[in-house]
Amino acid sequence: ISNALPNSFIFFKPRDVVSGDFYWFSEQNGLIIIVAADCTGHGVPGALMSMIGTSLLSEIVNHRGITNPSEILDNLDSGIQKAFKKYLSEEIENKDGMDISICTIDKPNNKLSYAGAFRPLIKIRNGAIEEYQGNRFPIGGGSSYKKTTFTTHEITIDKGDFFYMFSDGFPDQFGGDKGKKYMNKRFKDLLLTINQQPTSSKLKLLEKAFTDWKGEIEQLDDILIVGFEI
Repeated sequence: ISNALPNSFIFFKPRDVVSGDFYWFSEQNGLIIIVAADCTGHGVPGALMSMIGTSLLSEIVNHRGITNPSEILDNLDSGIQKAFKKYLSEEIENKDGMDISICTIDKPNNKLSYAGAFRPLIKIRNGAIEEYQGNRFPIGGGSSYKKTTFTTHEITIDKGDFFYMFSDGFPDQFGGDKGKKYMNKRFKDLLLTINQQPTSSKLKLLEKAFTDWKGEIEQLDDILIVGFEI
């Protein structure tokens, strides 16, 4: 990842020894594909879902050569559903899945394509945030969601644009003086603040902000933030 995206960082802090959050990366046909995912649960159940997800992504992207984000997510959803029907009970199938954001980066043409399942992509340009929303249904998750095909957002990259993909672990962490959730608005304000700093400092600032906020309260979920400039 550092070779393909030198101006990037990954803040990855599992709650337990193994994680339900995962990141994934590939280069295919001159394109960079990067993923940030948040699976149902944490610990061993989340880690098992992460293993299934990474295995399917490798099959879809590396072996089938699919690079369009929405097509990747459509195939990932289909693969998860098939795996559940083959190996797991209907009860588990009805609840387990993953929220995910995926970007395909075409560096020579200054283009980025994004698709998501419940997880957004944030772009900071000239000190202002623009948020791209994913579809409002997960990968997997059983039959309780009315699903369509996933949507790809095409973004033209300007010099200095910085992108953030993340799970909900940081915004959902309890802490502070009143023991409340960090929340999305405070998290976006934090991203705006750290974005003024060199990439090498962003990771340290995020780690400090999380530690300071959490204080003595236990970490409630896995934490994943992927940041990159192209």
